Amino acid sequence: YGSPCADDNERGGGIVDMLCGDVFVNYGRIHCNGANGMQFGGSAGGSIRIVAKCFVNYGEIHAQGGQGAEYQRKGSNRKQIGTKGGDGRIFIICTQFVNKGSISPEPVIVKTDD
Repeated sequence: YGSPCADDNERGGGIVDMLCGDVFVNYGRIHCNGANGMQFGGSAGGSIRIVAKCFVNYGEIHAQGGQGAEYQRKGSNRKQIGTKGGDGRIFIICTQFVNKGSISPEPVIVKTDD
């Protein structure tokens, strides 16, 4: 749940920070997505960091920017589309990495020694 902008419904993705001991297994959804634009551009995606010895993903891990809104300025005859919010960042720190699901944007993977 990120910081608000001009419209309280257009928040950035926020932060998820998970420190797991030995094994992290995901069958569900972990999302830090930015909100879609209500008037102009979309909000930025957030940050996800997962630290575990063994990382296994079968679900979704996303930190994507929100889509821009379609709008029309006063006095203009044409519609415009706001820009997409920037994607967030995903960091995975582990000794073993297995991904059978969806991770977006592409994560930064830091492999550590036992």
